[in-house]
Amino acid sequence: MNFAKRFRKASVILLILSFVLAWAIPTSASEEGQDDNNEYIGIVIDQTNTERVKNGSSGLAMNNELMKAAQLKAEDMAMKSYFSHTSPEGINPWHWFYEADYKPRLAGENLGLTYSKTSKLVNAWMNSETHKRNLLNNDFEDIGIGVAKGLYKGREVYFTVQLFGVEL
Repeated sequence: MNFAKRFRKASVILLILSFVLAWAIPTSASEEGQDDNNEYIGIVIDQTNTERVKNGSSGLAMNNELMKAAQLKAEDMAMKSYFSHTSPEGINPWHWFYEADYKPRLAGENLGLTYSKTSKLVNAWMNSETHKRNLLNNDFEDIGIGVAKGLYKGREVYFTVQLFGVEL
């Protein structure tokens, strides 16, 4: 095989390899799922506010401190593989509010566990009296959502935390 044929063949192989590597290796946080989380969180907040308005309540404002608190709680559940309002160490939901510098006068928490990111979670909360009560509570003004992927009972799941509040 002459040099020109070997060069073309090597060039084609390198070109194919570069396309495969460019497709397979994430280069930013958004390619690693961050945009997916943000989109999912936006859907959950929009659907929550839609349900609130349909039921005569005002919409909730996304609050950065509540977003942080919800994310911390979701990550804690994912890391420790538990699904409960209280952690295995006995840490209650209010801990996460204060950890994120949110000083609640009144607060609530809804938890969700799904096998895929799905906006059907809000419907499930609306079909549960206790979750629905939090979701439609007229006293709440703020909302925060956190989501983390982890293992629960041997299965890969998404832990979703929905926090509500009104500050002091």
